Amino acid sequence: MSDPVTIDFCRCPLCGREVEADFYNIARDTFGAVSCDHCSLELTGNLNESPTDLARRWNRLHPPSGPTNLSFDLLRRANLARLPTFRNRLGQPAHSEADGSDWSDAEWLQAVTGELGELANEMKKRLRGDYVDLPAAEVRQRLADELADVQTYLDILAFRLGVDLGAATVEKFNAVSTRVGSPVRIIADSIRIETAPAGEAR
Repeated sequence: MSDPVTIDFCRCPLCGREVEADFYNIARDTFGAVSCDHCSLELTGNLNESPTDLARRWNRLHPPSGPTNLSFDLLRRANLARLPTFRNRLGQPAHSEADGSDWSDAEWLQAVTGELGELANEMKKRLRGDYVDLPAAEVRQRLADELADVQTYLDILAFRLGVDLGAATVEKFNAVSTRVGSPVRIIADSIRIETAPAGEAR
């Protein structure tokens, strides 16, 4: 069997990782294969099925279940998988280092600030009446897109700084709850209401 030649990528909807679509040559036969080592899943097809079609069939057979329930961990894994594949508007690799280390921490902060600026610009346009003729759902989607960009770049900045954003958020949220006298805490994957007043011994 000859070495596989990678010719396409698709996502694994089970773990969010990018997976390769390869062509394998076995004797005189050639077939495509899409596999995810992390989830131990594999999908194969014949030569007449292009890698793109394989990727589409993979995603069709393994669709995400239910509404999106994004975790900090999933966003981090998706960001790390996408960084080395990210291309600029000219189709060139956006980063020379797969982990984004070719940009300084200050440059990643600049990226976050840039996305906040784009969000502020959309909100300015809404405020001055530029969008009065647009459906409310479209305006909301414009804002959602910019908020999503802010969150995505914020996670990459946290990664470059060595910060687990999920853990840091839980710790800070609970610390602020204690400081302001709120009984609301984040415990594991749930919201908990403390039964004793904040600050009292339990």
